Amino acid sequence: MDRIHTSIRLRQIMEERGIKQADLVRMCAPFAREAGISMGKSAISQYVTGKSLPAQRQLTILGQALNVSEAWLMGFDVPRDRAPAKAEAVPEPFPLTAHEKRLVTAYRDNPTMQPAVNRLLGIPDESADQPRNDPAADIIETLRELEKEGAVRK
Repeated sequence: MDRIHTSIRLRQIMEERGIKQADLVRMCAPFAREAGISMGKSAISQYVTGKSLPAQRQLTILGQALNVSEAWLMGFDVPRDRAPAKAEAVPEPFPLTAHEKRLVTAYRDNPTMQPAVNRLLGIPDESADQPRNDPAADIIETLRELEKEGAVRK
């Protein structure tokens, strides 16, 4: 049976998801820590370039980090999706503090305020082409004008 090389699969999924090698190192870090092994920039670079093949433990970590099956990463013609393990807890790639979690929850629970928060944070509005009745935007615009006049500080 012909197989695609692991490096090709890694580059394929990284390109599809816009992931850089440094991102992949960060994504693998919690899984590698949990497994008690090291997977640094050099190892990831060698796997991506095809200079070396990941051992089974490293392959498992790559699969967990990318949420793909190890067999798919190895180049076999199998489904890409990772079969959920019963006891496998997926650590957050960027752990949030309790306060940050409350902020995210509040953001999600208040969709009418999301455009205003996005503007405050400088996040482009994905639906900028659609007209919107947004009272919060008026408040923010007023605050910005007052800030320019020196009446309000950031």
